[in-house]
Parts: sequence; C-alpha cells; structure tokens
Amino acid sequence: MKNQLSLKRILIDGAILSVLLTIIIYGSLGVNPAMWVHDYPPDIRAAVGEVGVPPAQTIVVGVLFFGAIIGVVLYSNARLRQQNRGELSFLAAFANSALILFFFAAWDLLILDWLIFVTIQPDFIVIPGTEGLAGYKDYIFHFEVGFLGWMQWVSILVGGLALAGLSMIRLGGAKASKASFGEIYKDVPNEQRRLLHDFRANHPYREMDFDGTRWRYIACGQGDKALLFLPGGFLAADMYFHAVLALEETRRIIVPDSYTLQGTFSLSERRELGRTLSQGGGK
Repeated sequence: MKNQLSLKRILIDGAILSVLLTIIIYGSLGVNPAMWVHDYPPDIRAAVGEVGVPPAQTIVVGVLFFGAIIGVVLYSNARLRQQNRGELSFLAAFANSALILFFFAAWDLLILDWLIFVTIQPDFIVIPGTEGLAGYKDYIFHFEVGFLGWMQWVSILVGGLALAGLSMIRLGGAKASKASFGEIYKDVPNEQRRLLHDFRANHPYREMDFDGTRWRYIACGQGDKALLFLPGGFLAADMYFHAVLALEETRRIIVPDSYTLQGTFSLSERRELGRTLSQGGGK
C-alpha cells in the first residue's frame, strides 16, 4: 500500500475538496445561516430554538456538499490508480479517501471554524437575535466537538470505506477488459516478475505537457552523464527496466513511453540534460 499512496495526491485533492466545501458551506450560510444552526455552539442553538429550513435549500446544499465529496475523492482514487499503472488495492483506496477527508476535517477546524467563524466572523454568520453570545468566540467548542468529536472520526472512517468500495466497483469494470499484472506475466519466471513489479513500484511515472501533448516518462539515476532510452512503436518505458537498474547508479536516465522526434527533443531540453546519449528500440 505504501508504494501506491501519493502524499502529493492527498494534499492537492484535499485542498481542492476543502476549497469547494468552503464555498458551499459559507455560500449557504450567506443565504440562510439557519441551515447550519445544528453546528453552532450550544448557547447559540438554545437562543435560536427550533427553526424551519425550506426543504429545497436543504436538498440543494446536501447534493452539492456530498456530490463534491464523492466526486473529488473518486477522481483522486482514479488518478491514483493511473499513477500505479492500473493497480490500486482496497486498502490504498481507503487510506487515500480517509486522508483526504481528514485533510478537510483539519481545514474545517483551522480555516472555517477558528479563522473565519471565530476570528474574522463575517456579519452574515451571526443569526439575528444571538449577537454577542459567548459561543461566537468559543475556540474550545470547535476543537472538542467539531474536531475531536466521535462523529467526526466515524464519518472519516465510514466515508473512507464507502468511497474506497465505490472506487473498487469502478475498478472492477476496468479490470473486465484489462488483465492484471499477474495474468499478463503468469508465464514469466517468478524472479523476473518480482523485479519488474518492484521496478514499477520504485520508479513511478512523471508527466509533463508540451505543445498540448502529455508525456509520461520515468526519470531516475545520478551522475554527470545522462541516457535517454527511446522505446519503439507503442512500447512502454519499463521495457528497459533491466538496463535502467544496471545503469542508474552512475547515469541519469530518462525513459518516455513511445515517442516522436519532436517529443524526444522536448524532453531533453526541458530536463536540461546537456550532453545526452540515446538508445532507441525502433527501426
């Protein structure tokens, strides 16, 4: 699972989800703060009492809120699957989902609650008739109830499990038309299969855009000289994995997936390789 997770993926997608939910939450607060009164401190809830919220508002906000969570997390898991060449375990999908939800929980406490609600406190979040109540400046409430509350952690765990399960359903459809690593290489000797599996785990693809085309490539190694391996036809970069393993201790190496002349030069220039030796597999 460790090799399948991506901290960058968690941080980027966690930030995207947090910004979207911030817009939804504070946008709906601007329309009708009573929609979120159940999340206010107890003295404010007591002063407001029972309030009625138009069902249409509740439905719209609910669809936007949960739609953003489901959409962003499933997209994140799909991207994580792509980065791992079509492989993603349930445990990795759960960890990615739960960590994104935890990212929002931390954002919710630090940004939405402490910074905006308690410190900045825009006028539209103050419910008429509750002005000046101590709950509006209660940092401890948001930490103890909003962040440490058991409902928060149950939501993260259950949400992570549910979203991981949905990701597996989507993956199941893809696997029907795409053989697994074990199926593809079932006739390959165990040692060679293990070497290729470990190579893929330790040499993840990188991506770059050039003239509207996205390039996937492997970059690794060290040293003053660089080698550029060019797979022919529709071959993948890891066709050279034996050579890469043998040379990466003394050479910098770049191996793109199948190439064109223009793409080859762009990779060399963008990576600032200087003097580059190339090895091609095409004719």
